[in-house]
Amino acid sequence: MTDKKLLHLLDQNPEEGMGLLMDQYIGLLWSACRLYLTNPEDIRECVQETFADFYGKRERFRTEKGTIKAYLYVIAKRKAIRMATQNGKQSAVPLEMLEEAAADSGENAILNREALEQALSQLKEQDSRMIRMRYYDGLTCREIAEAMHLPVETVKKRQQRSLRKLRLALMVLAALGILGACAAAVIRVRFNPVTGIRDAEEEIYRGTMLPMEVETEYGRITVEYAIWQEQSLYVKMTVVHSEEDDWFDTVRENIWAESEDGTHLRGSGSSCQDLRNGLLILDWDFTFYKPQEQFLFHLFDQTVTLQMTALTEYDSLDAIGKPVTHKGRTLVVNGNWKDENTLQLNAWSYGKELWKICGLGHYPILPEEREKEDYVLWLRDGLDGSGSFTAEVSAQQGRPYQLRIPAVSLKAELGTEGPLFEVPIPAENGPEAVDIPFEVGEDRYHIVKVERKATEVEMEDGSIRYGTQVLLYVEPITLEKNTKLFSISASWGRMNTGISYSLNRESGELEADGETAPFFSAEGSTWPPAMYYEGEYAEYRQELMLYYGPDEEIPEKTWVRIDKVVKNWEQKYSYTIR
Repeated sequence: MTDKKLLHLLDQNPEEGMGLLMDQYIGLLWSACRLYLTNPEDIRECVQETFADFYGKRERFRTEKGTIKAYLYVIAKRKAIRMATQNGKQSAVPLEMLEEAAADSGENAILNREALEQALSQLKEQDSRMIRMRYYDGLTCREIAEAMHLPVETVKKRQQRSLRKLRLALMVLAALGILGACAAAVIRVRFNPVTGIRDAEEEIYRGTMLPMEVETEYGRITVEYAIWQEQSLYVKMTVVHSEEDDWFDTVRENIWAESEDGTHLRGSGSSCQDLRNGLLILDWDFTFYKPQEQFLFHLFDQTVTLQMTALTEYDSLDAIGKPVTHKGRTLVVNGNWKDENTLQLNAWSYGKELWKICGLGHYPILPEEREKEDYVLWLRDGLDGSGSFTAEVSAQQGRPYQLRIPAVSLKAELGTEGPLFEVPIPAENGPEAVDIPFEVGEDRYHIVKVERKATEVEMEDGSIRYGTQVLLYVEPITLEKNTKLFSISASWGRMNTGISYSLNRESGELEADGETAPFFSAEGSTWPPAMYYEGEYAEYRQELMLYYGPDEEIPEKTWVRIDKVVKNWEQKYSYTIR
């Protein structure tokens, strides 16, 4: 969502607007405050006040002078420095979060203790008492459960329900970010091994009564799983068949899905053939804009019904496995014994910050890591981007297994919100020194050199295709502590602007929203040889490669947008699995 749209939403619907604002930037502000503060309660207060200040004085913000992201970051940084100076040494005494946030803060204050007490009084006596014990007295859910002689799960669910009621009773609480901070203490997620750990607000449905085997005229088809999320139905199938040369076209024409209103959904995605076992493995998705209770699935001469249900909600990561969190990035791990000497490990990553865990261990895998006795080869599992991993290790059942993950990979998916800039192209072949800076979160990079090269590529028919290659050499200036840059993906070329569209979830139609958005003539990523040089990180950390064909006019400048950045983080995660 653009800054202009977000500001408009804050005026029209403060609760929804502040919810979106916080979801998008709370991780950034928390990281900014952690640079100067160590007490979590001080950090929380600083973040809350930043959101409150922005909401109360948002009319002063001008989109033509900068972004909301940068504006919030500056406010949070100044508040954190001021608070650190006042504190001298960080206090270990917990703050009364709701009470402090409710205090007046000048002419823009719209909430006070009296209003908060009035909202709490509208709850049932027992629910009000739970909220006070949790946020005034700092008790855990388990301590509250013991004091009130209730099951822990009951306490968690009633707290969630009470916070929702408070949000309705005092919308300004949500506008100031107070209840958002409270709700952050109560984790609500959806989970499935295929999708990984996702926020509870996301609509995700799974197929029930799967896997399902179906005998067709083509062969036996097993539907392994079905997941609907983000306007697509994802289905994994294995097909046992007799060898055929045109299997791809045959399967594609005879396997399709149908929505409840009769819409024909054609599948697309990855397909591979296991010749040794006579299998086709299909990971397909069928685009459809809304979830349904069922889809019809046509498999050659057979039609089956995929029953769908929403993923179960969890209010604790402990219900999934053993969580360990560092800087807001969590790994949840569990283990299942396949036999007496083989432990099946499963891991899922979870986090709301810009940088999310996308791999376990060093990547690329260093030779010295592979030789270590406790080395574990983790494989990505589930849907793309699910943060799901699996591995098998040798262990002895009945004895605790000590799992150590020496590092993780972090990925920032920037998409259309990535840094955008122009890069000059040398008029002749050869290098040209430049200094073009850009930022990704708190990390700072710059393009230090642009090089133009003539290329010759021999085609299959023996002819030579001539072209021009442009290399952009990228180096980091400052990176998050204990991280090393791995790869950068970018879009580039002649940038045009076109009307952007959004999906009307009721009608399923794309509707113009009046905004213009950039799109590019090409996409690409880093050139792998630049990552390492004789086992060490190269001096020039990345090479972004552009290519122009022989008939293309080479411009004096080209637009570049950074779409994705991946880096390695030397952060150790340790677990004991029994």
